[in-house]
Amino acid sequence: MSFYCIRLLHKNLTVVRYMSDRIMVMEAGKIIETKEADELFAKPEHPYTKKLLAAIPKQETRPLQNSFFDPTLR
Repeated sequence: MSFYCIRLLHKNLTVVRYMSDRIMVMEAGKIIETKEADELFAKPEHPYTKKLLAAIPKQETRPLQNSFFDPTLR
């Protein structure tokens, strides 16, 4: 069995979640929370971690409205 450890410092938590099994969140140079990636996104405990996760842009879920295809939008 092989294990790999990569230190990835990144502000984009979506990228970090994709590349990591386990995540450590740092604030002011100190580790404030360590969890499995899926658990961190599902149940963040520290207020700073919650703020970071809340800052991730949400994807639009409504259908794209395009006046080229829908004459009622012209």
